[in-house]
Amino acid sequence: MAATETELCNEALAFLGANLIASLADATDEARRCKQLYPGVRDAVLRQHPWRCAIVRVSLALDATAPVYGWANKFRLPADYLRLLEVQDDTEHQVEGNFVLSDAATLNVRYIRRITNTTEFDALLSKAIGYRLAADLASSLTGLDTKLKAALTLYSDAITEARAVNLMEGSPLTMPEGSWVENVRNG
Repeated sequence: MAATETELCNEALAFLGANLIASLADATDEARRCKQLYPGVRDAVLRQHPWRCAIVRVSLALDATAPVYGWANKFRLPADYLRLLEVQDDTEHQVEGNFVLSDAATLNVRYIRRITNTTEFDALLSKAIGYRLAADLASSLTGLDTKLKAALTLYSDAITEARAVNLMEGSPLTMPEGSWVENVRNG
């Protein structure tokens, strides 16, 4: 069962030994801090790792206004965009503001989207958000650097675990012929 925002916040608060909340709308210091920090923490954690639950493929819309110089076209990024992962065919591009600039006439991309519905979260994403939120809450709620350091260590471990799981969930990468790996093999 997926955790709600309140449950994720309570996991962070419990880790810190702080008072739990019934809702982000509670009139407590813990609830106010969680409500303030949660969206930024969620987006930062989503942006840091290519969570498979957050990856989307789209064809970007060509903007009517061309860039002033340097590129032929610009393409508007979606409203839920957090991080660009790939442009199809390795087309040269540059992200600037809410646009991707390129000389291409069309642009197909893979990107990380903002997920606000916690039922869509991967279990490791929920875990990482909880630890990162605990780290961000630690100083203000506990004043203990040990709690901050422990939460950051567990957050780092969660990201490392997610990377390992990602490696197991796809086809293995193959190196092109003539790669440095082949040169090393052949001595």
